[in-house]
Amino acid sequence: MPAPKLARMSLPTVTEANFEAEVLRAPLPVLLLISDVISPASGEVRNMLLQAAREHEGKLKALEARASHVPMLLQALRVQSLPMLYLFQGGQPVAAHPGALTAQALRELIQTVLPRSQAEISGAELAQLLKQRAAVPLDIRDAAAHARCRIPGALHAELRDVDAAKVAPSDGRLRVLYGRTQEEAQVKAEALAAEGVEVAFLAGGFLHWEADGFDIERS
Repeated sequence: MPAPKLARMSLPTVTEANFEAEVLRAPLPVLLLISDVISPASGEVRNMLLQAAREHEGKLKALEARASHVPMLLQALRVQSLPMLYLFQGGQPVAAHPGALTAQALRELIQTVLPRSQAEISGAELAQLLKQRAAVPLDIRDAAAHARCRIPGALHAELRDVDAAKVAPSDGRLRVLYGRTQEEAQVKAEALAAEGVEVAFLAGGFLHWEADGFDIERS
């Protein structure tokens, strides 16, 4: 299935008239992009925020304000360059990032305001565990995807076949579930963890692992 063409989509718009309601009074953390229409970096950050909003639906909001439409807001926030990304929580700006940013930097920014599952480990954490031979990745994507490319040393199991017996660390190494994205692995890992099974899932799934430049085996 082809990836969605995010560049043709847009974020909900913030104006000076609705800034207080949409950002300062928002019950969720808010990522606010102040963009420049002609800036390629603005489009890149917008696409990343669209993806983040889908991944964290119901947990945070991603909004956009066009710089030319919000001169008083630019002054209030002391915006010096464009694009500028702000993270608001509880009506206060808690972080800001000028210009382009990497997907990993955005995830780290989001993690500062979203609670982390006890079963979640990051790509960097998994890479370190693999170096220490302390973990085994368990790929729950379909067999064809696993055959094409996978995290080094990964075992494979269809999601429907993953149970406590399959992921219990009989060799002392933590099993880390991963799918194409995070959702299915997280649901399964958290269900197993609730049964007392020692298991984890990879934050962001295989897509983030690959995008962040970690090692991949290919056939």
